[in-house]
Amino acid sequence: MILTDLIDEFLKALSAADTKALSCKRDILLQALPPKERDPLRLYLSDLGKCPRSVAYRLLQTEKDPQSPQSEANDRWMFHLADEVESVVAAALLFHGLLTDYQHPVKIPRENWGGRSDVKTSRETIEVKSVRSNSFNHESPLPPGVVLEHGRDPYINGFGDEVKPKCVMKESYALQGGSYDLFDPMPENVMLYVADRGGANTPQQYRAGAEIQPLIGIQMELMDDVRASLPDIPDKLVRVLNIRDYGKTIKEEPDPRCSYCKYKYACGPDLSKRIWAAKEDGLWGVKKAADKSRLAAFASQAGHDKLMEVLG
Repeated sequence: MILTDLIDEFLKALSAADTKALSCKRDILLQALPPKERDPLRLYLSDLGKCPRSVAYRLLQTEKDPQSPQSEANDRWMFHLADEVESVVAAALLFHGLLTDYQHPVKIPRENWGGRSDVKTSRETIEVKSVRSNSFNHESPLPPGVVLEHGRDPYINGFGDEVKPKCVMKESYALQGGSYDLFDPMPENVMLYVADRGGANTPQQYRAGAEIQPLIGIQMELMDDVRASLPDIPDKLVRVLNIRDYGKTIKEEPDPRCSYCKYKYACGPDLSKRIWAAKEDGLWGVKKAADKSRLAAFASQAGHDKLMEVLG
């Protein structure tokens, strides 16, 4: 099943004011969902893969960073668009006679855990993620057991250049989606559907296999330990290395999860970015501040042979 094609057929019918399509959209919007449990110490399947420190702050009900009224309005708009993407997926499946459940509570045999799967058919669970358009500018490694099904075929842009879309699948998405297979198995493995909220990029469709499940167990144990250790909180995330400036620099910078964290004021992460290596006239040079052993490991993993030669 190519979900994007089913959604497009539904949207065509909806824009043509098709009675069935309109009815499906209305039914999804008006569907009464079961209330969420509001225990402040409750853990959720969506916590898997998150920064343990930020989860601890949430459990402790730490005050979030102050926001301007405009930022708060922007957040409400973002969450509304995410809900809209999810409801369109559900309505499209209902239109095609495939929807069996929407926002289905998952029974988890662990103390004070909760979660809801987004959409279900008779054969599979579908986890829907919507992201900003710029998320498609950064390549992410595929998590264990996750395979691409659709959405990364090369295309020709308006300038006549061939573009190969980057992988936007994050490990946290796979952990959350794979957990539904673990606790509420279906005939087919969970589908992970990642859509661009801005509509500039083709949605990507992935499938998560059983290989992700050992990581789910590790993550759940980690989060249980975080909760049991309160009011102590975990250490800050380790800073990461990334290739920047179109492959001309390697920078040490904050973990990407720090960029959208709502607890920066309480946490106090180092948000600076430092160049560890730079390429000029095709030759790499290593900066004094670089941790050479860590840089060498990164260069080896990324296949930067020329940088490895400089590092010896």
